[in-house]
Amino acid sequence: MRHYLPGYFWMVERSRRLGYESRAIIERYDEHVEDVLVNVFYALALRSLARLSGRELYRERAQRTERALIERCWDERAGVFWDLAGRSERPIAVSTWSSLAPLALPSLPEEIGRRIVEEQILDSRRFATPFGIPSVSLEEPSFRAGWHLSRCWRGPTWVNTGWLLIPPMRRLGYTQEADRILASYLELVARHGFREYYNPLTGDGLAARHFGWSTLLVDLVLDRNKA
Repeated sequence: MRHYLPGYFWMVERSRRLGYESRAIIERYDEHVEDVLVNVFYALALRSLARLSGRELYRERAQRTERALIERCWDERAGVFWDLAGRSERPIAVSTWSSLAPLALPSLPEEIGRRIVEEQILDSRRFATPFGIPSVSLEEPSFRAGWHLSRCWRGPTWVNTGWLLIPPMRRLGYTQEADRILASYLELVARHGFREYYNPLTGDGLAARHFGWSTLLVDLVLDRNKA
């Protein structure tokens, strides 16, 4: 009989006891992560607020977040961004699509963006698969292409990954490569409908059906047609 530690549930409970106050949680416990993907979305949201409101404050916050990602999370040797764990900000050296997410930031230096595209997204040893962009690099021991209970981000491809990464590929001039990845997503939906996620190696549709998140593909097609 297998026994599972209630790690996630215990983390939620002790956070509840501290009123979900991030500063209090960080001061008392060391099991927290500075997540690259979350900070990318935070910066992009701040830029949207700046456009909507005209307030420079939001743009300044976005720029500060983006600078911190480069200064603290970018690994020049590996060519990816790492999440940081605990007070010591230990890099979590596991290559996932979160490691590629800063490609979407408009302020990202071009040389870093090109390294992410050429050394990661277009490398068949890492993220270049027949269908979409996998959620974990093929090089990682944890990579699992198919459906696994409680492990849905360990390798399958999600449409929202392409939604975030394909447009900046176009901006950098990788038009043919972006079109190829988009075409693979279109094939997935034509074959299996809007599934929750897909096998990046075989193209099999997995998990929930009629999954609204995957309709982001429509936005990608419209973006391509505007180019």
